Amino acid sequence: MTHKDLQTYIEDKAMSGLSKISVDFEQDPNVAATLFNVLKTKETYIFSTEEEVDNFIDECRQDLGFAGVDKKYKAGKMSKSGEEIRPEQWIAIVKYQK
Repeated sequence: MTHKDLQTYIEDKAMSGLSKISVDFEQDPNVAATLFNVLKTKETYIFSTEEEVDNFIDECRQDLGFAGVDKKYKAGKMSKSGEEIRPEQWIAIVKYQK
């Protein structure tokens, strides 16, 4: 994989709600400095409904490199005047091992 490939991967995933990604990789000294092997990733996605996050997790489980997932709920916040400050969120933290 090259840096360009990783950038394209992140851009594609951003359309699916990706908010954060952590990538562990190794570089083979016998190969060009621009190539590296991805060992594992930890990707954080944010959704507005539980149904969306459940469907996404079901899709992720089909990936051969799927290693696990954490699903969390973050309650929304309201101001004293009743205005929504932060909407409720469903968060999926997906781990892959390549």
